[in-house]
Amino acid sequence: METVSAAPRYTLKADPHSSHAVMRAWLGAGQGRRLLDVGAADGLLSRVLTDSGWRVTGLEADPVLAEAGRAYREIRQRWPTHP
Repeated sequence: METVSAAPRYTLKADPHSSHAVMRAWLGAGQGRRLLDVGAADGLLSRVLTDSGWRVTGLEADPVLAEAGRAYREIRQRWPTHP
């Protein structure tokens, strides 16, 4: 499996109708609740949700991106690589 760059792929979408804004409004404050971020990439959304009081577990298949977002998730996991 080829590793991709750790360069940021995404930016937080500020538009109030964007997927990020809709999810954040729907989820609200975490108040210590747990959340699973599948395909967490470099942790962009995990960062925002952690700052909002969520305890985020992120899953990311790309080891470089998983490492880049490690500080913003409680558990970093990646799927095994199969030949």
